[in-house]
Amino acid sequence: MLGKFYSINSNTLASGDIMPLATSRTCGCGIRLEGNEIVISTPGSYLIGVSVTAAQTGTTAIGVRLLVSTPSGVTVQSEGGSASSSDVTAGNIRTLAFTDTVRVCKNNCCQPTRLSLLATGAMTVSNIIVTVARIN
Repeated sequence: MLGKFYSINSNTLASGDIMPLATSRTCGCGIRLEGNEIVISTPGSYLIGVSVTAAQTGTTAIGVRLLVSTPSGVTVQSEGGSASSSDVTAGNIRTLAFTDTVRVCKNNCCQPTRLSLLATGAMTVSNIIVTVARIN
């Protein structure tokens, strides 16, 4: 594992907010935490694991999506990087978890790829964990 990024603080988020990441543990270079973004600058394929403990605060389903900002500055939602709950009972605590792969290309011109987590639906999160492991 190259890095583990997390927040154990309780945070209330609106739909469309970026989830906070407060702490990081990394080994090796080429990966770091900048604000609420995980920054990867070493080319390769990475396995991303996400687990979020959340309670719904609104009346719609909640979820989390992985956003990938490319070196060219374009931010896209990862195709496989999302989890959601359709239970609309406010206050129910649930775990939203998924894994996905992200490719960081060699032709970055020294520009890193940035990862962040997007809240879909109003929720209170109490535990956010993201792990990053290089697989190629």
